[in-house]
Amino acid sequence: MQDSHISQEQADEYAIGSLDPALERVITLHLAECSACRDVVHDSERLAARVAMSTPLRPPSDRLRKRVFTSVGLARPSLASRLFAYGRAAS
Repeated sequence: MQDSHISQEQADEYAIGSLDPALERVITLHLAECSACRDVVHDSERLAARVAMSTPLRPPSDRLRKRVFTSVGLARPSLASRLFAYGRAAS
């Protein structure tokens, strides 16, 4: 990475933290030396922050909350869903 610059795609992935850890270390070292790439990453980070903040936050519906809690074992599934699961397992 000493001879070349990072791509826009790599800058976007770096900004949201979705890069492979080894590549992220290489890019971090490159950013310490290259102001042009730092500017690209800074723009990507600002865009990612704007997208994250522009999404309206809504509380989850009761149905979704119940499904999530049930799937992780925090709530007991309803009788109908238990019967369906047992019937499917028995067949």
